[in-house]
Amino acid sequence: MDATITSATETASYPWMAPELLKHNVLSPTYDIFAFGVVVWELWTTDIPFENCEAVNIMYRICQENERPPIPPDCPKPIANLMKWCWETDWKKRPSMEEALSMVSQSMTELGRNVADESHNM
Repeated sequence: MDATITSATETASYPWMAPELLKHNVLSPTYDIFAFGVVVWELWTTDIPFENCEAVNIMYRICQENERPPIPPDCPKPIANLMKWCWETDWKKRPSMEEALSMVSQSMTELGRNVADESHNM
């Protein structure tokens, strides 16, 4: 089932929507950061968040159960921390886009160093 819901009155992609948008139809200053965290998760896992879930179920899980896509155990800690930070329920606790991108850059540099170190140890 497609996670995008379309009706005569709305078109929404619930898995990418911040809780405040789902609950109160409020666009906080960091609602897009929540979606960014989901995109980072998608890039790491190559999965679709909440695949095969009905829209109402997705909304309930995000808003009432505070559920987020599962972070795989092989995900590097900096990337996992970025996702968790982006998915804060309180929008005021989420990073700015500048902070998120800085964390991505730092994570990529660290991951690159780890890959280079592993290749030298072979």
